[in-house]
Amino acid sequence: MNANYANSIAPIFSGKKFQGGLSLNLKYTKFFRGSISFGDKKFTFTQTQTPGLSMNQKDSMNIAREYIIGTLKKSMEDDSAAVIKSLGYSMLLKPAEKAAIIKMKFAELSYGYKESLAKQEASVLIESKLTKASHFSWVSVNLNVPFTPTSYSNSEAFSTVFADKSSYPYSFNITYNNVWENKLGRFFFMIKPGILKNNSVLSKQLSKLSYQEYKNLGGTDTAKAIQLSTTDVYIEKYNAFITPSIKLQAVYFPKFSDQVGVDLQLEKNMGSYHTLNGVIGIPFRLAGAESDKAITFEVQLQMPDLRNEITPDKKFWDKAIIGVTVGLPFGSSIY
Repeated sequence: MNANYANSIAPIFSGKKFQGGLSLNLKYTKFFRGSISFGDKKFTFTQTQTPGLSMNQKDSMNIAREYIIGTLKKSMEDDSAAVIKSLGYSMLLKPAEKAAIIKMKFAELSYGYKESLAKQEASVLIESKLTKASHFSWVSVNLNVPFTPTSYSNSEAFSTVFADKSSYPYSFNITYNNVWENKLGRFFFMIKPGILKNNSVLSKQLSKLSYQEYKNLGGTDTAKAIQLSTTDVYIEKYNAFITPSIKLQAVYFPKFSDQVGVDLQLEKNMGSYHTLNGVIGIPFRLAGAESDKAITFEVQLQMPDLRNEITPDKKFWDKAIIGVTVGLPFGSSIY
């Protein structure tokens, strides 16, 4: 559920009109089975392990995996025995209740140890550098359904009266992601087809003004402007339309530096709003308090309407935007 308190929840209690923002977001993600390839490079165990034992990379990883599984199995057996033993002291629980608790506790233990196995395997793969290349992919299906309309106060010109325009900007998209890692570095590729119930405001084709700016520029409907349900007004003709789109993104982190990379994005909109937009970014990763929760910053040059199809009267640098995005994993902190 997505909501903006000021625009979507407060009007329920204040009696004002909805300005949008209350919507239901449904998302399904499917991870596909990944692949790991190993080279012919030999791996020799150190003196603290098994001196003189040499084998290829795949066999070395298999041994490391068996060791992890054996260690976790012993720990799980000890924890399971402790659960059974602790319930044995209870005189109040019936046998059926004890069995239900044991089943629940075992399920919790199983989930925790499966997660630990995955993390330890990944850690060995990363730290030992035994792999030659790896690849995994996933697909996400996303549907956003607005519960409340998004309202805009619109006037086609400074000399005409205001009218309220409403829209339900639903959206649907499918995102297919791929990640490869090999001797050259780490590659990420995404393709995202989608569809949006668009309008002139969302596509930024109208002039957005405050009441004071509207008045200073010679707006005549000042009486209505004071009573408007929104704080901003939009000048020029308002239209609603459907916008199919497809977005491509490629990100590369070189092998010699997995902290700084290059991000290239291209988005093509179709229909009456048929812009071609681009983004060039430089992402860099900052280690968080936990090693597996790095924080990603990206400096971006956003380039809307590259072919000057919507705003031919504006030059490139009048439309370009320089900004910074931040990717913060849930529960992470810098220090």
